[in-house]
Amino acid sequence: MPKPTILVIDDDRNALFGISQLLTDEGYEVHPVSNGRDALEVLKNNPIDVVVTDEKMPELTGMDILSQVQQGESKPPVILMTAYGSISLAVEALKKGAFYFFEKPIFNNLDQFLAIVRQAVKAQAMTRELASLRREVSDKYSFPNIIGGHPLMLELFEVIGRVAKTDKSVLIEGESGTGKDLIARTIHFSSLRRGHSLISVNCGALTDTLFTSELFGHARGPSPGPQKIISGAFKPLSRGR
Repeated sequence: MPKPTILVIDDDRNALFGISQLLTDEGYEVHPVSNGRDALEVLKNNPIDVVVTDEKMPELTGMDILSQVQQGESKPPVILMTAYGSISLAVEALKKGAFYFFEKPIFNNLDQFLAIVRQAVKAQAMTRELASLRREVSDKYSFPNIIGGHPLMLELFEVIGRVAKTDKSVLIEGESGTGKDLIARTIHFSSLRRGHSLISVNCGALTDTLFTSELFGHARGPSPGPQKIISGAFKPLSRGR
């Protein structure tokens, strides 16, 4: 397994060396740079798992780095450090997407700092795994994976391409086993909603009693008494409605 990579940015050479050495000793691959311009080059040319950056620097500040990272594709977690911390600055950083806001010197709270770095590395690993799974699902339900050269199939592909670009409801009809679920998933993953959830419900397998509960939710437990609200496929069940 490759080592997690961490980009460390600090214009204070002593702090840069100390933090970089600390993280190297912890088993990370570290890219130390002393300014924001070099940091952007590293981000452009290397897969970075976590960014650890000082806030107060000439030219590009830590907040500037955070903004650039948020505009990129991989968006590694950014841990901001500063010796001039304030509540307002910390709130602003977190609102803009910082993973954590840490006060320097970090060696005063070393265990906490290392724990935060580990959490950031884990978070990025989970994000990449999720993105990989989404790509895998998207590839599975793309047009090339629906086999068929018959004119009716080609016409179907054209219809899928048209309806996927709209927000209209789509009714798919066909005998059991003809691929209705496959077509539905292909429409979803070809649409602008592909980043959202697709909830599939086999209505044919539901009894009349379960049908409403599964789609709209229900309450479970003694009545009267405390009840557990079970959400349905369409919307959560609200009390009193």
